[in-house]
Amino acid sequence: MKKLFSLIFPCLVLVSAYSQMQRYRDYFAGYPVKVGTATYAGSEAYNPKYCISYNPNFYKYDIYQPDPAFDKDRMRACIIFVHGGGFVGEDKIDFSEQCTQWAQRGYVVMSLNYSLAKTTQICANQLTLDKRVIYNSLQDVVAACKHILGNGTTYGINVNNVYLSGYSAGGILALSTAYITDAEVLSISPTFNQELGMLNKKTMAAYKNIPLKFKAVSAMAGAIPQINFLSIDDNTPLQLIHNEHDTTVPYGFNEPNGCNDGIKDLWGSQEIFNNLSKTSIPYAQFYTETKKTAYPIPNHVIFSSIDVKTSVANFFYSVMSNSFKTYCDHQVTNSGSTTYSIYKYDYYSSNACYYKPITARELEGATDTEAAEEFSDMGAVYPNPSRGIWSLSPDTKKGVKLISVTNKLGMLIFATDTAMDQINLENESNDIYFLSITYQDGTQKRLKIEKTEY
Repeated sequence: MKKLFSLIFPCLVLVSAYSQMQRYRDYFAGYPVKVGTATYAGSEAYNPKYCISYNPNFYKYDIYQPDPAFDKDRMRACIIFVHGGGFVGEDKIDFSEQCTQWAQRGYVVMSLNYSLAKTTQICANQLTLDKRVIYNSLQDVVAACKHILGNGTTYGINVNNVYLSGYSAGGILALSTAYITDAEVLSISPTFNQELGMLNKKTMAAYKNIPLKFKAVSAMAGAIPQINFLSIDDNTPLQLIHNEHDTTVPYGFNEPNGCNDGIKDLWGSQEIFNNLSKTSIPYAQFYTETKKTAYPIPNHVIFSSIDVKTSVANFFYSVMSNSFKTYCDHQVTNSGSTTYSIYKYDYYSSNACYYKPITARELEGATDTEAAEEFSDMGAVYPNPSRGIWSLSPDTKKGVKLISVTNKLGMLIFATDTAMDQINLENESNDIYFLSITYQDGTQKRLKIEKTEY
C-alpha cells in the first residue's frame, strides 16, 4: 500500500500544481510531455532537382503533447514550429527544448521538417532558381500544416486556435505560409506553378481543401520573398524578432549573407513592420536588438538577453486572451538611451504605432498592462534623466507608505517608509532604475528613472 501511495502521490501533486496555473500563460517545468512523430507526405513529394538525397525524415513532424494523464482537455491550442538552417541544414529535433517548454504551458506543439536544398543552389547565379528552392520547401510546410489541421480531433487541438512560428529559414517559411497565395506566387514568375505546381501540390488528397488559417504568426529572424505579398486581405496578428545587424537574413531589404548573385530581394522584419498599414493586420509586435553579436553566426543569434521562448508564448497568449489592446492606451517615446539594446515596437490598426525599451519586468514575463504602467506618469519625478538626484512632485509625495528603488535585474537598491523630497543615487552606476511608490490607500506608481553622466 505504501508503495502504491508513493507512486500516486507525486502525480497528485503535479495535477494539483498544474490546476493552479493559467493554461498557455504560465510555464510549469514539472509538467510531463509526451512526444510522438507523424508523416505528412511520402516519396512523391521529393523533388531531386532542388533537394539533396531523398530522406523520409523530410516529411515528418514531431508532436509534443501535454500528458493526457494530467491534462484532459481535448480542444487545446496548437503551435506549429518550422526550424531554421538556411534551407540546407538543421532538423526539427534541434528545437526540442523550446517545443517542450511550450507544451508545458498547455499547447500541443508540432515541430516540422521539410526537404533540404542542394547547397550549390542557394546561391546559384539565377534568382528564379533560388526562389524555387524556397517554394519547394514552402510546399512541404503547407502540406504539413494542412495535415495537422486535418487531424485536429486526433491530436486534441482546436483548429481555430492554431499558431505558426519559425526561425531563420523557418521564419521565411512561416511568413510565406501565412501570407502568400498562389496568385501572388504567379506574380513572381508564371513558370513557378507550371514547373512546381500549386502551393498544395504535396498535400495529401484528403487535406487539399483544408484552409490555412492561423490565429497569429511569430517569425524570428525571418523575411518575405516579396513585400507586396502583404496585402489588404491579410489579417493575422504578427510578431517579428530580429537583430538589426543581421545579414544572414536581412533586417531590412537586402540579400542573404554569402549570396552575391543569389536571393537578392528578401524583405526582412523592418520592411515588413513598416508596410503593415497596407494590410488588415490588427496587431503586430516587433522586437529588435541593436547590439552586435558574434557567436555562432554574427548578428543572427536570437537575443541572449531575452527569453525568446517566453516572448513568443506571451505574444500568442496576448492574442488568444485579447489583452494586447492595452498597449494602445500608452504612448511612449524613446529617450535615446543606449542602456537598452532591445526595443519593442507595437502596431495597432495603423493608428497607434510607437516603440519603447524592453524593461526588466517584461524580460521576467510581466503582463502587457503591468509593463505599460511602468512608464506612466513620468512627470512624477524630475529631472529625468538625471546625474543621480531626482525631485518628487508634491502630488507624488502625498500619502506615501513605502518608496523603493530596484535595478534592471530586480535587485533592491534601497527602501524607506518615510516620505522624501528627493531620490539620491549618486553612489550608483549610470543605468536604468525603477522607482516604486506605494500609497496608504494601496495604490502604486512604478516609474523608470535614468542616471546618466550628462
